[in-house]
Amino acid sequence: MMTAVLLAWAVLLCIRFSSSAGPLWRDEANSAAQAGLAEWSDLWSSLQYDSFPVLYPSALRLWISCPFLAGDRGLRVLGLCVGMAALLSVWLVSRTLHSPEPLVSLALVSIDPVFVSESCSIRPHGLGVVFLLWVYHAQWRCFMLPSAPRILMSAMLSILAVQASYNSAIFIGVFGISSAVISFARGEGRKGVRMLVPGACAALSLLPYSEALRKAQNWVALLHCRVSWREFFDACIARHTIAYPAVWAAVLVLAAFCILRRLRHPAEEASPPPALHYTLMSAAMGLVCQVLFIQWIGIPPFPRYLLPVLVLAAFAFQSVIGNSARRFQFFLVIAVMLATGRHAWSSLGLRRTNADHVAMRVSQEARSPDLIVVSPWFLHPSFARYYQGDACWVTVPLLPHSPITRYDLFRSAMMARDPSAAIAETLSAAMRSGGRVWLVHQVIGWVPGGDDALEVPPPPESPDGHDYVRFRSYWERDIWHRLRSCCSPQEVALPASDNVWEEERLRLTLFRKR
Repeated sequence: MMTAVLLAWAVLLCIRFSSSAGPLWRDEANSAAQAGLAEWSDLWSSLQYDSFPVLYPSALRLWISCPFLAGDRGLRVLGLCVGMAALLSVWLVSRTLHSPEPLVSLALVSIDPVFVSESCSIRPHGLGVVFLLWVYHAQWRCFMLPSAPRILMSAMLSILAVQASYNSAIFIGVFGISSAVISFARGEGRKGVRMLVPGACAALSLLPYSEALRKAQNWVALLHCRVSWREFFDACIARHTIAYPAVWAAVLVLAAFCILRRLRHPAEEASPPPALHYTLMSAAMGLVCQVLFIQWIGIPPFPRYLLPVLVLAAFAFQSVIGNSARRFQFFLVIAVMLATGRHAWSSLGLRRTNADHVAMRVSQEARSPDLIVVSPWFLHPSFARYYQGDACWVTVPLLPHSPITRYDLFRSAMMARDPSAAIAETLSAAMRSGGRVWLVHQVIGWVPGGDDALEVPPPPESPDGHDYVRFRSYWERDIWHRLRSCCSPQEVALPASDNVWEEERLRLTLFRKR
């Protein structure tokens, strides 16, 4: 009964997100633009500028080839389908391997707003989780009976998983090693070797990306920065409220109680099944490997990067707790829904962006001599998707127009001798022709006033994430300083933005020459 209630609530949350998200925010718009490139060869070439393999943009390209599915509503239907598939996969896999009534894993995962929003977004994360869950399941079936058809199925799912997300390769390796270690520990060396076959097939399927990954080294260093796990936990609490850590703590206490009971009364407990060893080893190794990988490459640890770890940890707790303490599990589910339901419902009801409102306003009011400036530069995919006007638009820094996000162009702008010369000349040309400047922007902090000029950062020798932040901050403030020094600003009224996700809550300011 409670399983049905949890599943129904999770389904409602998925529908809530997909019906409320509305227009595509910049990452989603980037995915749609990549899928809509003119030729398949263009899509393949674009992989050197993206962080994901070819499967998701290819599937998205086929989806939008139907005209009635290419709009925002059609794409939200696709996101809902993927999100529902992820939810169904969590339930079925946990039910098959861990418990007929997987209340714990469903309570920890299926109603998590990060899991719901990322699974239902027009991004590859949800599809990657779906395939990864079934690799986890298929690998265990191979361990139980390593027949050729089962190994082939696991290999095919592993290939699909890494074609959806490079990050899946870490966990596929973890699943293979976990099942192989258990096999070797049981004296089944031949079976242990077979357990590594699906992972090897997945690794071989990534060889065609070697050239794209090599070219990506030109810009990927801009994403490297100091990894702050404190910021990660702060972000998790901000997106979940303190109730979610409390729920995980309660489940941890229950799992510890179950383990202690087994240790104190070993004669009353059956021997731990191999599935328990497989689940615990996969969760522990997955967490360690993912953390070490993030630390090694130096990228910001966004919560979405740890979605597989979240699911595996929930599976581990479910496997340890099993069907014991059913009354406690029942009350846990009720407590989870009461403590998190309101926040999940409200946070998943936010619009993902108001770029469509901004683009519509400037499309209607900007004249041909006017100039539209998009700052920061990475907002351009969502703005370009909805802008239909005649006035010219540019980014800060001034980059060649590209339908997708390209950090390599930003890197080239960083290396210029005068990093603001191009945008300064563009602004001057617009002013000389009698045009106005429409600035599409986010909330910005301190900007020097009067004659105080910003210090121009020198071109870096080997640009990295710190240089990226430094130049981005400089350009965002420089454009404000330049416009304020010669123009009068007027904030343009937009539809109420309180219900817009703060990650892309845009503003519009009109500048007229004094």
